This record gives sequence, structure tokens and C-alpha cells, in this order.
Amino acid sequence: MLDKMMGSDNKFHRFMGNLFYMAIVNILWIVCCLPVFTFGASTAAMYTSAFKIIRGKEGKLTDEFFTAFRRNFRQALPITVIMLFTAALLATGIVGLRGMEEPNSILYGILIVLCVAAVAIFSYVYPLLALFDNTTPVLFNNAWRLALANLPVTMMCVILNSFLLLLLYTIPGAFAYVVGPWIVFGFALAHLIDAIYLYKIFEKYMPEEKEPDETEEADQSTAGTPGRS
Repeated sequence: MLDKMMGSDNKFHRFMGNLFYMAIVNILWIVCCLPVFTFGASTAAMYTSAFKIIRGKEGKLTDEFFTAFRRNFRQALPITVIMLFTAALLATGIVGLRGMEEPNSILYGILIVLCVAAVAIFSYVYPLLALFDNTTPVLFNNAWRLALANLPVTMMCVILNSFLLLLLYTIPGAFAYVVGPWIVFGFALAHLIDAIYLYKIFEKYMPEEKEPDETEEADQSTAGTPGRS
């Protein structure tokens, strides 16, 4: 019994190993996000790591993260620019309304809805970028469609991905106690939880994986791949 509990294959050890794995990914993500314009490539790389955990395909941690970072950088850059421009517009509108003596409650409500919609769409865009080979317009088109079709998962992703901002806005006194642990592993844990549910949604659109036989292995280097691992 004790051997079974302490064995390397039990659920506790797998959980702790995955938590450690994602804590390292969390640090890599923060460092790679520092230039700001690399946010998209770094986030796609984090989701790539999370999807590998879900599929039981963890490998060399830093090598795989930076491989995914480089692979996604070019396509992620304009997506990040769009995200930053959208965030700046919405933030400017909200700050401007809050600074008025009598803010328009209807316009304020519309801006909040637009913020939620923007976070929802980008919560799908980056994991889609990590898992599928598609053009940027197709990624955005699939993102808003999937966000609408899976509202419970979408709202969970919105809350997790904007947790620190929500906490700062609603309970500012608790922010100082939470921000430290969140920086250590919170971002990666949030993305891992996102990935668990998003992978179940994406899985139906992925081709079935087959074990290559001896004849298929010879042609594998020239075969096309519809998705990413």
C-alpha cells in the first residue's frame, strides 16, 4: 500500500510534477512577456505546454517552450497588437466615463460587455494558435464562434484570465496578498485549467492520432500536419 502511495505513477506525484512543470513555465511566460509585444507568442507557448501536460507528452521543458515561442511569434505579433489596441481603447473609455461627474450608465455597461467579449475572444485565440495551423482571420472567426457556443467554459476562462484585475477592482485590500503567489504559479495554473476544458472543446475538431506503422514512418517526413502538438 505504501509503495503504491509513494510510487512515481500515482496521481499525487503526477499532480505535483505537473504543478512544478507549470511553475517553471509561469516564470518563462513572465520573462518572455516583459517586452509586451511578445505577449502573444509567450501565451501561445504556455498553452502549448499546458496541452502537452493534458496529453501526457511533457518533454524538455525550456526547449519545447521556446520552440513554440519561435514558431508562433510571427503570427502572434499582429494578434498582440490588436489585443493591446483594443485594451487601450476600452480602458480609455472606462477611465473617461469614471472621471465624469455623472457617467452614462448605459454606455458604461456597454463598455463592460465589450471588455468581457474581448477577453473571451482572446481566451480562445491564443490556445487555438497553439494547437491549430490557421490564418489569423480564421483564428478570430473560430474564437468568437466557440466562445458563444460554450458560454460556461468561456465565462470561466474570462474570470481566470482577468483574475488579478477583477480582484484589484472588487477587493483591492486582498490584491497585495494574492499577487505574489499568483506571479509564482497562478498564471500558469489558470492557463492549465483553461486548457483542460478548452482541449475537450477542441478535441472534436482534431484529426485522430494513429500510431505509424513501418511503411508510414518512411513517408512521415513529407506528410502534411493539419494541427500542432
